Amino acid sequence: MITIKSILGVFFGILSGSSLILNIIALFTVFRLAFVLRKNHVYIIAFFNILSDVLQMTIATFYQVE
Repeated sequence: MITIKSILGVFFGILSGSSLILNIIALFTVFRLAFVLRKNHVYIIAFFNILSDVLQMTIATFYQVE
């Protein structure tokens, strides 16, 4: 039986997963700008900020309550 709780769980799981994928893509781009091309020091701060977002989104995406 499909309940509203199951539908919301799948919906928010898809949102969390897509946010995680987009953050990982941005993380690689900012890493390249910060450490490979050495464009600006602000990119180093942005890299660690996005890295913390990726860690938080990983927990939010894969955390399960039984």
